[in-house]
Amino acid sequence: METSPPAEHNQPSAEVAPPPLSWKTIQRKKIDYEKTREFLLDLMKEHGVTALSIAISDRVDGVTLINLGNRDSSGKPITHKTVFQAGRISQPIFAWLMMKLDDEGIFDIDKPVVEYLKNPLSGYPGYKGLEGDPRCRKLTGRLILCHQSGFPISKNGDQGQSIEFIRTPGERFGFSDAAYRLLQLAVEESTGKKISELAKEKVFSPHSMTNTSFVREPRFEDDIAVGRGHHSDSIITDDQNNADVAASLYTTSEDLLKFLWNITYPTAEMSTENSSSYFSKMVVIDTESIDSDVKAQKGIKGLGWSQGWGKYTPPGLYMTFHGGREYGYENFVSLYTSIRYNCLKAIVILSVTSENSTTFMGRILDELIGDTFCPLEWMGFK
Repeated sequence: METSPPAEHNQPSAEVAPPPLSWKTIQRKKIDYEKTREFLLDLMKEHGVTALSIAISDRVDGVTLINLGNRDSSGKPITHKTVFQAGRISQPIFAWLMMKLDDEGIFDIDKPVVEYLKNPLSGYPGYKGLEGDPRCRKLTGRLILCHQSGFPISKNGDQGQSIEFIRTPGERFGFSDAAYRLLQLAVEESTGKKISELAKEKVFSPHSMTNTSFVREPRFEDDIAVGRGHHSDSIITDDQNNADVAASLYTTSEDLLKFLWNITYPTAEMSTENSSSYFSKMVVIDTESIDSDVKAQKGIKGLGWSQGWGKYTPPGLYMTFHGGREYGYENFVSLYTSIRYNCLKAIVILSVTSENSTTFMGRILDELIGDTFCPLEWMGFK
């Protein structure tokens, strides 16, 4: 277990006075390292977790890094530099990239996505059924990032499956990995660059995320812990040249923590308008009437979605989250912020699991930071 903060981690300036800590449901827990290690080892054994990497940043207590388990059958232990498959945590990273491109005038996320494609949308594999559909011009990058595209969940046009609207874009919330892939295609065609190149240039390098990429790079092979198989609908690819912004991120808990911490502090990196909207503008989710294509947990109040992130506002708290539980891994990230979006606490949890593993995320959040209210079931952690 490692407890010292990474040297390059950007902590807030000493001149910035910390906001008052007024937790009502999140406890400020001092971690008892031996007790925590024993708890996590027991949990890993119970749930078939072979590798577990956790990074926690607290405004008062600094950074904690916890790494348990082995990279593979060789028995080599993981470290805070070990690369994991981050799954759908790819999406908030891609959303930040899109906000950067918008800020720099490279890609307007409020313009119709079809204006950035070289051909009519119906001319691409999987989209033939959209020929002549006027709703195509209603589809913007912002709607896609907020999961209001009108496309169904987890469909991949490259596999020959027909993608058609199940509702008008902007009408209401509905997960769609296919929409994220379409936005990726539009960015790559309009800029002439691979999304992995753009992400490195505008996100990973500026935030010192030295062990992160949208593709599985050869340099990761000496220190990587990945799931035992591919995702059921093949949204993950091991192709060295092809990224999938919906779910192909490779990263470390340390790198993700740098990203989470840095983007919640005022910088000159992005305009105030875009930086603020990345966190604040959201569509409210009605969990009582949500479509069956989302694993809904009924009756949640204060739940919404913004560019790339889920939002939850129980009394006295503002929470930002994302994660995924898929074949071979279970991952989660969450931030707990003040009214000014200053980061008070952040946690990253990356893991490699067995085929029959049951969810354990709620137990970790409760034990390590006192989070007992996160809408995990709604996110599919059942």
